[in-house]
Amino acid sequence: METLANGTVQGLANHTIVIARDGRERSIADSCAPIRDREGKVVGAVLVFRDVSEEHAAQQALRDSTAQIETILNTVVDGIITLHARGGIIETVNRAAERMFGYTAEELMGERFSLLIPELSGDERNGSLEYYRPSEEACANGLGREVLGRRKDGTAFPLEIAVSEMYRAGQRFFTSILRDISARKQAEEALIKAGALQSAIFNSANFSCIATDAQGVIQIFNVGAERMLGYASADVTNQITPAEISDPQELIVRAKLLSIELGTTITPGFDALVFKALRGIEDIYELTYLCKDGTRVPAIVSVTALRDPHDGIIGFLLIGTDNTARKEVEEEQKKLDQRLRDQHFYTRSLIESNTDALMTTNPFGVITDVNRQMEALTGCTRDELIGAPFKDYFTDPDRAEAGIRLVLSEKKGHRLRTHGERPQRQTNRGFLQCHNLLRPRPKTPRGICIRPRHYGAQTPGSGAVG
Repeated sequence: METLANGTVQGLANHTIVIARDGRERSIADSCAPIRDREGKVVGAVLVFRDVSEEHAAQQALRDSTAQIETILNTVVDGIITLHARGGIIETVNRAAERMFGYTAEELMGERFSLLIPELSGDERNGSLEYYRPSEEACANGLGREVLGRRKDGTAFPLEIAVSEMYRAGQRFFTSILRDISARKQAEEALIKAGALQSAIFNSANFSCIATDAQGVIQIFNVGAERMLGYASADVTNQITPAEISDPQELIVRAKLLSIELGTTITPGFDALVFKALRGIEDIYELTYLCKDGTRVPAIVSVTALRDPHDGIIGFLLIGTDNTARKEVEEEQKKLDQRLRDQHFYTRSLIESNTDALMTTNPFGVITDVNRQMEALTGCTRDELIGAPFKDYFTDPDRAEAGIRLVLSEKKGHRLRTHGERPQRQTNRGFLQCHNLLRPRPKTPRGICIRPRHYGAQTPGSGAVG
């Protein structure tokens, strides 16, 4: 109508749909121009229609493809940044790159790429990414080059960068794919440390490490095992089980004890060594190894089952320490204990065979030992006397206690006259001969030995010693 009224050319809506005779919809682009007579008056209009169905389909496909690419770019975990080859100016940034560096896309667009990769600011490269294009071998392995990235907060972190080039409208661009490898680096460092620790363990000469497969055949025989048992690793690896270098009689005994403990029949041999570990039970025991030269080495052995990620048994690890020194110490201790028992028996025999009553006290005057003659003299049993203050058995406790102080201060024996006292309050005149019980270095008395002698049959003045 506008064309007829004003005589102007009109471009109609390009999304016009025409229904074809067969019912199909066709997208058309149409326009309308006036028809004039000789006087220039508008006498009609001409409509021009152009089928643009394929063009619209191509445009829609392009829009769909663009949306798909944008969705992919914003979904991938790797950072993707496009930049101009000349000057390294950032053009686009995906969301992963935003999260990786802490910048928004708006903050990064128009900035130099060296803001994120500081080493690109070097004059020798002039901000170019040519150096970071992966080699053919790296491309084949899906690898890029490692660099250090810098976040907005200034922290540095390891990155893997792969670069490709593209041309658009005659201009050269780089597309960089960035991957944060911090976790991988930490895992690698942990693996290196674990490997170093494992190497230190397996190469340690202080204890033996014997690793077997699931059937018990030795797979690893470390330096410590070689040193302890005299075998070279090549002598035993893939040839024998640890049971073949262990005392067979001990394996028989161990199998019997385990059978009783666990209520199942266990055969002597390798099964007896690993039966508990196979069932997840901690197992540490003493075992005698048979060395290559025929000697025997007592060892403390800890057994662990080796499992795969699915908890399946793949082998066993036996870690042993040489127990020879401890066994020698235990044997010496047994001999010392026996000597002490013999010495005690000898000392006790001397005390009991003495015709005089004997009593020992600690420095505080508390009775620590008595002989049978003392029991007879006091009328008390040994259990009643031991632990009681000795002065309680004398009519003059202060004089008796002063005697102990005198002996301890002068560190020599003294004889003094006093009266003993029975529990029945019967008076016995007597004297005590006192001297040091023990003089260890330095010469510090640890107690008193008291020898009371009953002399009630004597007259009061005869034989008295002050």
